[in-house]
Amino acid sequence: MWLVRMAAVGAASWAGSFGFVMFTYYYVPLSWRGWISAVLLTIFLSVALYEWRQKIKKQKGRPKE
Repeated sequence: MWLVRMAAVGAASWAGSFGFVMFTYYYVPLSWRGWISAVLLTIFLSVALYEWRQKIKKQKGRPKE
């Protein structure tokens, strides 16, 4: 549940800043490869951000679920 929530937050924040530039650049119908790479990059960044935040929570000694 936390992974899905963090993935959604990460995707929304990434799409809000850099994703808008990617959207305007890849709005050409021929660039589906750009969309696929953007989605994969979003998933990778959100998972990496989630694991990084979990690591910091463990280091602080405050397990919060």
